[in-house]
Amino acid sequence: MNLFLKRVFNFVLIFFSGLTGTLILINFLTRNSLILKLEHDKNYVVLGHSHSECAYDDGFIDKFKNVSQSGEAYLYTYLKAEKLIKQNENLEFIFLEFTNNQIQSSMDIWIKDKEFIEARYPDYSSFMSYTEYQIMASLNLSKLLLEIPSGIEQNILFIKNRKSNFLNNYGRHLKLDKLLVKQDLLKIDSLYAIEQSKSKEVSKLNIKYLKKIIELCRNKGVQIVLIRTPFHPLYLLNKNQDLYNAFIKSDFKDVKYLDFSRFQLELNELADTQHLNKWGAERYSKWFNEFLKLGRLDQPTVDSLILIENTRLKALDDFLN
Repeated sequence: MNLFLKRVFNFVLIFFSGLTGTLILINFLTRNSLILKLEHDKNYVVLGHSHSECAYDDGFIDKFKNVSQSGEAYLYTYLKAEKLIKQNENLEFIFLEFTNNQIQSSMDIWIKDKEFIEARYPDYSSFMSYTEYQIMASLNLSKLLLEIPSGIEQNILFIKNRKSNFLNNYGRHLKLDKLLVKQDLLKIDSLYAIEQSKSKEVSKLNIKYLKKIIELCRNKGVQIVLIRTPFHPLYLLNKNQDLYNAFIKSDFKDVKYLDFSRFQLELNELADTQHLNKWGAERYSKWFNEFLKLGRLDQPTVDSLILIENTRLKALDDFLN
């Protein structure tokens, strides 16, 4: 019996040693060959989750690339930012989406839950350091182990196509055709969303990696600007505004922050209460392009500029009606 257990132990040891060695080698080769290259005239990048993914149509914004991705926790955004900065000397500004739901404790789900590990781990496995592996193992070891073969398979694909630019694999502008209708405003998303909006618990892990992104940019000489993208006033998950303001005034008081959330949008420019559709994204992106071209980044707030645009929109509506 002891001999059998010893053989089983030796087999398991050899298996995991081989798996670890293969993982390290494949990750090393991928890390040194994977290309995430911006076009030479792109100096601005926006990173974040679905809010920025849907709102910033880089076809209407000069020198700008949207590399946001739905359901992306800051842990992955940090790894992506690290790679982008390293490979793109022309990168001057990173606009980073920072909105109400990104401080909530539910953000940990975006790292530990099955669907998010399946969606993110294969593409990001080669970027991850021991620290990130340790974090993911502590949150969901069984699912991480199950996804390792998928990560190896994806990295082999990257290596085989090492001359290709995989930037769009890591985020791009998403055009939504959906229209928000008045009936949708009367619907409550979910009881879970209500509870989350009231909760005082925060995701320490997401906030930690937000701070790491800020530190990374500063150390590498890239300007970092926190932004909040427009959403409908009835957006449910902005009910933690007091808690959100507290973070802005304390943890991020020395970071450039621009709040575009009051930029007025018509119902037909929204896909839902938190996402712009393609028509809303077009109008907002054209306005944002003018904002950049006029050198407005130095302004402490954007409230007066948004008020001018909102007034213009109201006057247009009044004229048409």
